[in-house]
Amino acid sequence: MTEAVEQLLTAGIAPHDVHVGAVPQERANQLAQRSGVVADLLADDPFRGMGEYSGEATARRAVDRAGVWGAALGMVAGILLSFTPAGHEIPVPADLQPLANALLFFVLGLFVGSVLGAALAPQQSAHAGFRLIDGMNEGSLALIVAAPSARVDDVARVLEASGGLDLTRI
Repeated sequence: MTEAVEQLLTAGIAPHDVHVGAVPQERANQLAQRSGVVADLLADDPFRGMGEYSGEATARRAVDRAGVWGAALGMVAGILLSFTPAGHEIPVPADLQPLANALLFFVLGLFVGSVLGAALAPQQSAHAGFRLIDGMNEGSLALIVAAPSARVDDVARVLEASGGLDLTRI
């Protein structure tokens, strides 16, 4: 792996764009000290903070925010629906129909918004990094290179030439 890192640095990849991780972490720290790269890949969440991936708090905030928006929009839709013939399906007195529809659609909007918020929110990276996680737990060094899309083929050639296995492009 040291050869791969040296070749990447020689090819013009900046040291702060090369991230390494291993189990135990001391192996990655030693490589980082020798070559100046960053040893910040965690064995349980290797992509944390990189690109489109996030931690648990960000995902939770997205679910909460989408739930609030869904509930508010549902409540407004329920009130508006009360003034149409379709909005009189709940068996309540006519003067309570807007309130009943608002409450029903508030709850439905809350559920739908929360589910969509979870589905569309930035995800924890553990979902995208199973191969890295497994590799590190089996004793391999993991290496992530942040490179412009124009350089991806060059980086892949360098890694393959130096014995890199299971290359994945994200």
